[in-house]
Amino acid sequence: MMDTRLTDADISLDQITALNAEAWALRYTDIRRAIELVNGASARFDRDSITDPVILQAVAGLQLNLGRFHSQVGEYVIAIEMLQIALDLYKKLAGQRDVILTHAEIGRVHLQLSNYVQALEHTLIGFEQSGTEIDQELEAVLLYNLGALYIQREDYSRALPYLLKSAQLAQDTSNRDLHGEVLERISCAYTCLDDPRAGLEAGNKSLDIFLVTGNQLGKAAVLNSLGQACQLLEDFTSATHYYSQAEAAASQIELRYEVIRSQVLSASLHSQQGEFERSVEILESALKTARKIESIGYIVQIHQMLSDDYRRMQNYQKALFHYECFHLGKEQIINAENESRIGNMEVIYQVEAARREAELEQQKNVILEQEINERIQVEQALKSANERLQAEIREREALIADLDAFSRMVAHDLKTPLQNLSLLSYMLQRELANIENMESALDLVEQIQQTGLKAGMIINELLTLASLRSNDIEFTLLEMKTVIEEGVNRMKLLIDERKAEVILSPLYPQVRGHAPWIVEVVANLISNAIKYGGEPPKIEVGADPEQDGFTRFWIKDNGDGIPPKDQARLFHDFARLGRQQTGGHGLGLSITRRIISKLGGSVGVESTGKEGEGAVFWFTLPGANRAETGLRSDQDEGKR
Repeated sequence: MMDTRLTDADISLDQITALNAEAWALRYTDIRRAIELVNGASARFDRDSITDPVILQAVAGLQLNLGRFHSQVGEYVIAIEMLQIALDLYKKLAGQRDVILTHAEIGRVHLQLSNYVQALEHTLIGFEQSGTEIDQELEAVLLYNLGALYIQREDYSRALPYLLKSAQLAQDTSNRDLHGEVLERISCAYTCLDDPRAGLEAGNKSLDIFLVTGNQLGKAAVLNSLGQACQLLEDFTSATHYYSQAEAAASQIELRYEVIRSQVLSASLHSQQGEFERSVEILESALKTARKIESIGYIVQIHQMLSDDYRRMQNYQKALFHYECFHLGKEQIINAENESRIGNMEVIYQVEAARREAELEQQKNVILEQEINERIQVEQALKSANERLQAEIREREALIADLDAFSRMVAHDLKTPLQNLSLLSYMLQRELANIENMESALDLVEQIQQTGLKAGMIINELLTLASLRSNDIEFTLLEMKTVIEEGVNRMKLLIDERKAEVILSPLYPQVRGHAPWIVEVVANLISNAIKYGGEPPKIEVGADPEQDGFTRFWIKDNGDGIPPKDQARLFHDFARLGRQQTGGHGLGLSITRRIISKLGGSVGVESTGKEGEGAVFWFTLPGANRAETGLRSDQDEGKR
């Protein structure tokens, strides 16, 4: 091994090619060794100094495989980073086909993370760059991505046409693995459309291909799909056998995403047969793995299944907890899609019709391009006009900013207590039916009362904020120890469920402010610290001495922290930064920012983004001796 970084003059092309081939061969037997080999090769050269296009092509292939390997073991952030490097190298080479295939690979990784918007973006980029001269294999890959995307979003009828067309194209190429992958997704789609026999037929064809090619990834996936079809046919023995084989095959090659799928399907089978305790045991294991690889789609699904199983076991407290986690995760996915306007991005790409039209009338492409350019110009003109309009109405927007912010807060905060009231009422009805269990029934009544009080407090805060423009709230001297303890107590259920340790200081400085709002801030930050802390979470709540008339309070967790590049937009509305477990840093932190801003303080976060070093969220409030206090105006808040 050489110790210096090499240029293309020092690297042997045969050496790179052989090493890449060796790593590829190890992906089904020793994936960690495969990653080690490619990483070692990557460290031996300086990509920016390579001028030989042949060497550059081989190096790009190294990065592409490295991205695939990290994706296989569920290390998706690293996978995307490596694939992006490969994409940049292929762009230098002007290798159109390699660029499109790499976009497709990046789209697949985003799909594993349930980042549907990004997955769709990279697929559509592939279609756009391929134009009308797309070859069969490229077209099959991109259509497969579209079909897989719609299956993930449970839109199976929309997925099937794309997959059937992809299978036809893949069969005409020499890429048998691609043909097998498409057939596996077709099997899944048919089964989910209540046609399990068609699912078995497609699945068996896929399995035959993978047994010949030795594709262990494909084999694990299709065994799960065959198990799904058998489960729908109530052939539980065969389904159990397939799920067991799939999990073993996926575990052997560290294919953690498919391991989770095997466990989720196996748990659904046990639940279907009334074996709820066994189902819960499997799901808890799957949830740990899903959190490790940050697969928000599986995290949401598992919480929903756990809620159903615990409800059937009459463990209503845990059922309620997982039900809330399910809805928080679902909101995260929906908000991310709404923010990126995925509905406007989705298209039905008529590949066959477009190709025939291009072959018959090439001139139509010229006309279409002119129309697109005209539309772009119109859109740019509309954008400029809209910017002028926005400048004219900015003062009016400031007048309704508070109402808009608090309406989001109310929608966010009232949803959970009202859902709790509904579920608790149902649970109370069940308990009262058995008069012998009166103690449990009285406990449920107390929970309903507490939940109702919480909803009432939120409504009262709405009335308070609505009156701010005419009557400012009165700042009072606060004993922050009492305020912080109240905020922590509000999170008692989550603290007990996650076995979190919350360490409070014996004393806290007095400050000036509005106690109900600050309790809301503390509860939000404690909730985030628990959800994104370690296992188990350990949270410290402290304060710094008063400085420049303000006191700084902080909440420290023991999680993996937040990369510095993401911290600037953390407190923006609907910010989603990938800390995906049971919810996201979106609305809750934007509410925190708005409240503290109203009270004259500021908020922030400190984190290295390194695993295990955690994050420190802080906020400031006017100190006890600060003479000038009062709510910040709209203009003041807008200037910051």
